[in-house]
Amino acid sequence: MDAGFGVEWDGWLPSQKLVISDPLNPSSSQLALRLLRGLFFAMVTFVKKAYCPEPETATLYAFHIGMSFIGLIVLSYVIGELASLFISYIGLEVGFRKNYIAVELYLSRLRLSDRLKTRAYAFMTSLWSSHAGVNYEELLSEMPRAIRTSCVLQVSTKPLSWFVMKVFAPVCWEESQKMDAFTRSIAERLRFECYPRDESVVTEGSIVRAMYFVIKGHLSMQSRSLLDRPVGLRSGSYFGERGLLGCTISAYTVRTVRACDLLSLSSEAFVQVLHEHLFSRLAIKLCERAYKHLRGQHLASCSRTDMEEHWGEALLLAVQAIQNRQKAPMLQTVPDVKEAAALETPTKDTTSNSDRIPLSSLRRKVVVRRSNKASDQQDGLRRDSSKGAPIAEEHKGFHGKNPDDEALPQNIEAMFKSLKTTQSCFEAFAPLLHIMLATDPLEWHATFNTSNGANLPHAVDASTNDYWRRNSATEHSRALPTPLVSRNEEHEQ
Repeated sequence: MDAGFGVEWDGWLPSQKLVISDPLNPSSSQLALRLLRGLFFAMVTFVKKAYCPEPETATLYAFHIGMSFIGLIVLSYVIGELASLFISYIGLEVGFRKNYIAVELYLSRLRLSDRLKTRAYAFMTSLWSSHAGVNYEELLSEMPRAIRTSCVLQVSTKPLSWFVMKVFAPVCWEESQKMDAFTRSIAERLRFECYPRDESVVTEGSIVRAMYFVIKGHLSMQSRSLLDRPVGLRSGSYFGERGLLGCTISAYTVRTVRACDLLSLSSEAFVQVLHEHLFSRLAIKLCERAYKHLRGQHLASCSRTDMEEHWGEALLLAVQAIQNRQKAPMLQTVPDVKEAAALETPTKDTTSNSDRIPLSSLRRKVVVRRSNKASDQQDGLRRDSSKGAPIAEEHKGFHGKNPDDEALPQNIEAMFKSLKTTQSCFEAFAPLLHIMLATDPLEWHATFNTSNGANLPHAVDASTNDYWRRNSATEHSRALPTPLVSRNEEHEQ
C-alpha cells in the first residue's frame, strides 16, 4: 500500500485509481472519480446510510469513531434548527390568530364606521400575506447591534447611500471611512414599518417628525397647493427630509399605492447621528452662522437667484471665519516665543530666586494679550450673527462648549480649498439647509420676513437637550414651503 492510497476501492483510504498521473494536466475522468469518491464519503459521514467498510487498523477505528461523532453532532444541530424554525412559525401563526380574534371582538363592541373596520381588516390581511404575521422590527430589536445594522444596510443600501451622497458627501472632506461610519450610524437608528395599500404615511398639514426610505412597494406623493399631478415613489426612493430638523408643517400627502415596507428615521435619532460626527457638527455650525448672519442683515424682498447669492456670501464668510481662527494660533507662535525669551533674560541678577517671576506666567500673559488682540480684529460676521440673540447660553456649541472651541476635522484644508466662491458654498450646503430650516431657504417671504417670525431651531443647545428644540406648529403654519422635490423624486416625474 502506498502512502495515502489503498489497493481497494471499497476502503477508507482512496484507491490508487485516483492518483493523478500528470498533475499539470489532469484528466477529467480522474477528477470526476475524486469528486464522486468525496461525495460518497461525505454522505456516509453525514447521514450514516451507506456502505461502511470495516476499519483495518486502530488508527482507522479512531478516525471512524471521531467522524461518526462529528456527523451525529452536525445532524442533530440541523434537525434542531429546523424544528425551532417550524415551532417559531407555528407560534407566530397562533399569536397572529389570537390578535386577529381580539381585534374582531374589540371592533364588534364599539360603534365604528364600516370604513374604519375595513381598514383594520385590510391591515391585518396585508400583514399576514406580506410577512406571515411577523413583526420585523421586533426581530431586529432582538438581534445583536452589529448584525442588526448589517441587515438594515443590506436592505436599504440604495436609498440610504443616495441620501448620504446627496446631502452629506458635499460637506465631508474626511476619508471614505468617515462616510461609511456615518452611514452605519444612520442604519443603527432606522425603524422598520409596513403599510397596506391605500394608507397615508404622511398627511398634508401634519408636523414632519420622520423621514422614510422606501424598501419595497409603490407610493404616490401629492399636494393640493404645490403639485399639479402626483409624483410616484418606488423602491430606492426617500421622502420626508424637507424641514425634518425644523419640525415644519408637511405640504405633501404620501399614500401607498401597493403594500409598502419602509424604514423610518425620526428627527431625534437624526440629531443624535449629527452629534456623533465631527464633520456634520461643523457643517451645521456653518449653516447656523450663515442663517444668523442673514437674519441680522434684514434683507429686503428679493428673488430666489438673489437669495442664492446671499446664502453663498454668508456661508463663505462663515468658512473664512473658521479659516482665520485656525491660522491665528500659528501666527502667534513665533512672536510669543521671542517675547517670552526677552522677558526671561534679566539685566542684573539682583533679586533672589524667590522674587523672580516664573516664565510660565509671563508666557500665559503674552498669549492672553495676543488672543485678545486677535479677537478684536475678527470679522464682522460674529457681530452680525449675535444680533437678536436671546441669551448667550443658547449659542454655545455642541456638548455645551463654545462653537469657536469646537475641534476641526483633520482635512479641514481641503474644505478651504474647495469652498472659495459663493456658488460652491451654496451648492455644498443647500441640501443641508433644506433639512435644517422649516421653510424654503430661497423663499424670502417664508424664511426672512420678520412678520412671519420663523426662527432657526436651537440645534446647538445640547447642554440641556440631545435634540434640537422644536418651534411651535403655529410659527411654521404661516409659511408653507415651495414644491422642492428631491432628485430621486424628479426621476419619477
